[in-house]
Amino acid sequence: MRRRIAVFTVAALLTAAPGVPAQLYAPQSLESYFRLEWEVTHGKKGPAIEGYVYNQAMWTAERMRLQIDRLDASGKVLSVGRPCRGVTVRIMPPAPDDGGPLPANGEGEIWVKSPGVMQGYYNNPGATAEVLRPDGWLRTGDLGFVDADGYLFVTGRLKDVIIVGGENLAPADIEEAVDHLPGIRYSAAVGVDSERTGTQRLYVVAEVREPGQTPEALSHLIKQIVSRVLATCGHRPARVLLVRPGTIPKTSSGKIQHSRLGHLLGAGALQDQIVHGPGAHGGA
Repeated sequence: MRRRIAVFTVAALLTAAPGVPAQLYAPQSLESYFRLEWEVTHGKKGPAIEGYVYNQAMWTAERMRLQIDRLDASGKVLSVGRPCRGVTVRIMPPAPDDGGPLPANGEGEIWVKSPGVMQGYYNNPGATAEVLRPDGWLRTGDLGFVDADGYLFVTGRLKDVIIVGGENLAPADIEEAVDHLPGIRYSAAVGVDSERTGTQRLYVVAEVREPGQTPEALSHLIKQIVSRVLATCGHRPARVLLVRPGTIPKTSSGKIQHSRLGHLLGAGALQDQIVHGPGAHGGA
C-alpha cells in the first residue's frame, strides 16, 4: 500500500543515474511517478536536476531545468548537461583503439579531468594505472557523446555493451523495449560469449509479474519479446528466459549487474528461477 508523503519542504529532485527516460521529467510524470502534488515551499514547480557523477571524479556535469530541452537525436536520452566549471570532458575511442578525441556526436568512452579526480586507488597501483593516466585524465568506463554545443549524453557502461555480429548493442535500448510489454516486471539484456562464433549471443532475461500463467501465455510473451527486440536492434535474441520476480541481480542503488547476470547464466545458476524458456522445470 502506497502512502502519500508530505513534500512541502522539498525544493528539487536530484538524479545522477544514466539513461533516465526523458518522459520522466515532464511535470505530470513526476507527479504520477511519486504519487504526490509537486508543489514546493514557494508555490512553484520544483526543478528536476539531472547530473553526471562518477565516484572517482565527484560531480562532473549538471542540467537544472525542468523542461526537456536537450535530447539526443532519437529523442530518448536526456543530456546530463555541460561540464561543471573546472571540469574537462573528452570522448575517446574505447581501447585498444589509441586514436585521438572523437568529434561531436561521436560515441565513445567518457574521459574526465578536473581537480576533483582521485589520486588513485588505495594501495592498488595496478588498478589505478588502468583508469588514471599520468597526465591526469580519468577513464570512467562510461559510454557517451558530446554534441556540437558541448552537452554531454551518457549512454551506458562500456563493459555492458553487447557485441553481436560485429555490431555494438546497448542493453538499455533493448531493456526499455521489453519493459513496456504487459506482463513484464523488469528485464535485462546481456551478451554471453560464444566460442563457436567468436562473438557474443544476445540473451534477454525478463521477470514476469505473474509466474503462474499458462505455458501458452508464457510462450506468447516470449514471442512478443523476440519481436520487440528484433524491431529495436535488428537482432533476434539467441535466448529469452522468463524468470521469477527478484531474479535479476542489482546493486544496492537498483542498477542491473549485467556482468554478474552473465556469469550466472554461464554457470547455469538460474535454473530454479526460470518459469519458461530453455532450462525451465516443466517449461519449453
